[in-house]
Amino acid sequence: MSTRWRSQISWATGNTSRSENLADNPQAQLFLIDYAARQRVKIWGEAWDSNCPQHIPRRFEEADVKRLLAERDSRIEELEAALEMLKSARGADG
Repeated sequence: MSTRWRSQISWATGNTSRSENLADNPQAQLFLIDYAARQRVKIWGEAWDSNCPQHIPRRFEEADVKRLLAERDSRIEELEAALEMLKSARGADG
């Protein structure tokens, strides 16, 4: 990682009047996690690493879950209506 990036990537230390960057603390590790895609990149010192999603829990936004559940419920209603039509047609034939 170039010196430029080591001084530009920073984080809060817990002390509100101070922050650090990789140039200040080359032992620091930053974890960049995309929970929805279950991907992680770890940055430390002058190196980085990515790993498999095995230990990254999947996380979904509430709005996305609501939308998907509404789509599912709509599809169930369509299938139940089609099933009722088939049952009615079968009863009329019988």
